[in-house]
Amino acid sequence: MNPDVEDLLSAAVLVQLYMVHFMEKDGVIENNVSIVNLKDLGIFNLPYAMLKNVMQTTQGQFKGRARTIICLNSPRTISIAWNTVRYFIDELTAKKVAINSGPTCKELFELADPSQVEEKFGGSAPNMTSYWPPRLPSEEFGVEIDEEAFKDLS
Repeated sequence: MNPDVEDLLSAAVLVQLYMVHFMEKDGVIENNVSIVNLKDLGIFNLPYAMLKNVMQTTQGQFKGRARTIICLNSPRTISIAWNTVRYFIDELTAKKVAINSGPTCKELFELADPSQVEEKFGGSAPNMTSYWPPRLPSEEFGVEIDEEAFKDLS
């Protein structure tokens, strides 16, 4: 099943709002580290328009929240394309994106505790099988979450 742009936008905004409301500490500047798994995607089947729409919408609605976007399992063609495109975008934005051909990278563990990263990406957290509601795999760097507050959302 391939989601359409509107479905993906709605899901991205919902997850961001959920994180702001339930997972971030009031009065503390919070940033997100996003992992994008490009496994089995190539330069010709990557949904560019969809990704562009999602990025523009989330940047507009949640300015300053993205710390880094780490793309893992990236095919060589995407790395080559990125190394060309990055010179045509804002330098600060380009520095927030890391493209890696392997399933993990050192930049990820400079920003996140291994207990927060799934095993498939080189961490010690179990691989997720359920994605809603968003949750922290460990209490390391986390905040206490009141499960009762969002019980009806699942």
